[in-house]
Amino acid sequence: MRMRVRMITGENHGILILDKKCTQIPDYLTDAEASTLPCAAVTAWSALTDFSLEKLKPGSSILLQGTGGVSLFCLQFAKALQLKVIITSSSDAKLERAKELGADAGINYRTNKKWGREAHKLSNGGVDLVVDVGGAGTLSHALDAVRVGGRIMMVGNLAGRSGEIKRLDRIFYKAVRIYGVVVGHRRGFQEMLQVMNRAKIRPIVDKVFGFKDAKKAFDYMAEGKGRFGKIVVNVGASKTIHSRL
Repeated sequence: MRMRVRMITGENHGILILDKKCTQIPDYLTDAEASTLPCAAVTAWSALTDFSLEKLKPGSSILLQGTGGVSLFCLQFAKALQLKVIITSSSDAKLERAKELGADAGINYRTNKKWGREAHKLSNGGVDLVVDVGGAGTLSHALDAVRVGGRIMMVGNLAGRSGEIKRLDRIFYKAVRIYGVVVGHRRGFQEMLQVMNRAKIRPIVDKVFGFKDAKKAFDYMAEGKGRFGKIVVNVGASKTIHSRL
């Protein structure tokens, strides 16, 4: 498969890419939306549907942490798979937006310090799966939330790589299975796109920055305040576009 790309110099250059290395993106997506798929979306899909594990059935419950790219993709995929979703955030406004996307319940982790136990209560005995993006800083809460025999999918360490984890013995007392997720594979990508096509899922893009504002994009990501979804840098654009829904 031969593709043409326009470099930021404005000159045309030809590159050769093997077709087995490519995956066709749904026509209804914009380039900005499509750019969010290979990492965050595939990671979310792998966390929910890893082929080596028992599949979640419709009606199964999951707990998501925050409203970043992976968590929001998990929310969108989970609703397409008919799963029940509990999501956390430090912002009530973001929780309301998550509910508009289909979340069944939201917990403000700033006002409810025992949010893992709250998720356990809301799911009537513990969630079937936790997608943990926090790492050491959230694992204790994930262990509070998960049911006996449930799963915790570790996809990040936004709340710390090391630290105290309370009652680690719950891992074996509750027979919890903990797995690490590192993005995914092409087959999973293709299955994810099939579900996206059927449900016409659109990635949540918070903001698109022009290339000249790339540093501002990284600063905005680091700041974290108000962000809901993915941040995109458009190499071919000079202006910054607000794309928040």
